[in-house]
Amino acid sequence: MRNDTVYVLRQSIVKITQMLAGSGLQVTQRGVSASVETDPATGKPVRVNLPYLPDNASEELCNAVQGFLDHEVGHVLFSDFQV
Repeated sequence: MRNDTVYVLRQSIVKITQMLAGSGLQVTQRGVSASVETDPATGKPVRVNLPYLPDNASEELCNAVQGFLDHEVGHVLFSDFQV
């Protein structure tokens, strides 16, 4: 049986990834932490990493990954990385 919450969240991540790809930003799902990686030369964001979301992820983990996604995209849109 498919975990619908995991499925919906993965689809959301895919859609947001596609939107951000237009700006050349890579989105990955690896490890257990969320971050924004910047280009050392320009200070501009080049990659957002979100924690890996397994098929059997708990509701709490799904909520956390959604929060990480929102938070990191907020950094991309509103943070001054040169500060």
